[in-house]
Amino acid sequence: GSALGGVTLADADLRRRTGASVVAIVHRGEVVANPSPDTAFADGDLVGLIGTSEELEAVARLIATSATAIAR
Repeated sequence: GSALGGVTLADADLRRRTGASVVAIVHRGEVVANPSPDTAFADGDLVGLIGTSEELEAVARLIATSATAIAR
């Protein structure tokens, strides 16, 4: 599964950690635009992000880590 599976947007805290913002999540074919902080990521979700190249690369590195590191 994904390192983000089961982690909420608030707990992932991607904006503070990377500078990138989550603008949408595609979950089971449905677009969730401007997801709320309590939205949980699920395995297979697509995540729409906005940020600089460096910020997006930081998200990719973070997602490649374990779920434990993300939920800290």
